[in-house]
Amino acid sequence: MEDNQNSLDQPEPGTWWRHKSGSRYKVIMITNQHSQLPDKYPVTIVYSGENGHDWSRPLECWHGNMTPETPHVDR
Repeated sequence: MEDNQNSLDQPEPGTWWRHKSGSRYKVIMITNQHSQLPDKYPVTIVYSGENGHDWSRPLECWHGNMTPETPHVDR
């Protein structure tokens, strides 16, 4: 069975993204990539704002509100 999440571009940890509100966020990690229950545990992006608050959002909802800010990865 093919996972529909694979058709979406996953952001890379360390990359910066801008929310449609203008706030900047850094991707910390991607979770649930190997979930056997994707309906219950979807691929999820964990990210942190410049204000230090951490958030998570399912990958399927990520690109609707976020755009990449820079093409490089902070290391």
